[in-house]
Amino acid sequence: IVLDSRGVPASRANGLLSRNTLTSQGSYPFSTDVDGRFRVRELDPGNYRLLVGRGGAVNGRVEYADLALNIAGDIEGLVVATQPGITVSGRVVLAEGQSLETGALRITFERSGVAVRTVETIATIDDERRFRGQDVFGPHLVRMTGLPPGSTVKAVMLRGEDITDLPTIFRAEDSDQLQIVITSRVSTLEGTVRGEGTSPPGEATVYVFGEDR
Repeated sequence: IVLDSRGVPASRANGLLSRNTLTSQGSYPFSTDVDGRFRVRELDPGNYRLLVGRGGAVNGRVEYADLALNIAGDIEGLVVATQPGITVSGRVVLAEGQSLETGALRITFERSGVAVRTVETIATIDDERRFRGQDVFGPHLVRMTGLPPGSTVKAVMLRGEDITDLPTIFRAEDSDQLQIVITSRVSTLEGTVRGEGTSPPGEATVYVFGEDR
C-alpha cells in the first residue's frame, strides 16, 4: 500500500518498479487502486528500485517515494510512504572568469540506478547563472548540457565536496550551497599505439573512459 505524507492512501498514483539493469526490460510500471494498493507480478529475484509519484501527483499533491528493494520471494504488506520534494538552488561558477551565455544551458537533476530514465527535474537558470530545481526527491546526479565548445564541467560541488558522480539526496539546508564549476581548460591526451614490436600497428581506435566506467 502507498500512503501520502499525511497517512492517507494514495489513490490512483503512478509508480515504477525498476530493475538495476542497463536495459528497459527490467521496468514494471504500476498504478495504485482507490485504496492505495498495488501489485506487481512475475518478478525475477534481484535488486529493484520502487518509485512512486512519477508522471503525476499523489492525492493532488506533488510527492514522491524512492525505495530500494531486494526481492527474493513474495513480499506482502509493504507500506510505502511518499514525501514532498524540495527546492534545490545553486550557482554556475566560472573557474577562469570566462564569459558564458546561459541561454543554451540545460541543468537537470537525474535519477540514478534505475533501468530507464524517469522524469527528470529541469532547473531554471537566470542571467546571473543562478539555477533552481523544484520537487527534487531521492538520490540524483546533477548534469549540465549546452556548453559552448572549449568549455566543460570541472566539478559539481556541495558544501566543498565534489559530488559530480555521486548520487546525492539533497536536503532543504543544501539550497544555495550547490555549485557547478565550468572550466575552459579542456584537456588533450596524446600518445602512440604500438603492437608487440616497435613499429606502429597501423590504424587504431583509442577509447578513454572515466575511472568509474
